[in-house]
Formats: sequence, structure tokens, C-alpha cells
Amino acid sequence: IGGDFEIKYYMFHMHYDNLDNSGVRFYLKKELRQYEFGYLTLGVDKTPFAIAIPPKADRFIFDSYYPAEPTQGDELATRCIYSTANKIDITLVK
Repeated sequence: IGGDFEIKYYMFHMHYDNLDNSGVRFYLKKELRQYEFGYLTLGVDKTPFAIAIPPKADRFIFDSYYPAEPTQGDELATRCIYSTANKIDITLVK
């Protein structure tokens, strides 16, 4: 990502209730690369209760924007769509 490469934006879409074997791998290393992605969260509030998804919701949408500084000019945005239709408790995203 970056430089003269034609594609500038990527989307990573994950369903936690329908796992697959897409071949996408994430690796943790002690050595830093020239351009690090960093940690992209679903929300911008850093409290433990930043996103509280209510129970019995057919669809809960949370949009967030991540500033471009850590990614050398690229802009990142996330959209989380989550269903709690079969849950009776609040789902907390930490």
C-alpha cells in the first residue's frame, strides 16, 4: 500500500458468526516496518463501554473514521454491522 501502486483503499470484512478460511493472515513481530498499519478500532472513544450494542437489535450500524496520519496519506473508514437479535444482554465492544 502506498507509493505508485494503483490500489489505494482496502476493505477487510469479517463475520464472527460465519468463519471461513480466506487465507488472510496477520502476524505480530517485534521489528517495525517502514509503514505500520497500527491498530484500527471500531470506535474512537477509548473507554471500556465505548460501543454498547443493545440486545434484540436486528441490525446495529456503527461508522467510524480513522485519520490519515498513521497510514502515510491513505484514509481509512470502518463500518460495523452487528446483529444481537438472539441475545438478551448488551454486547460490549472493547
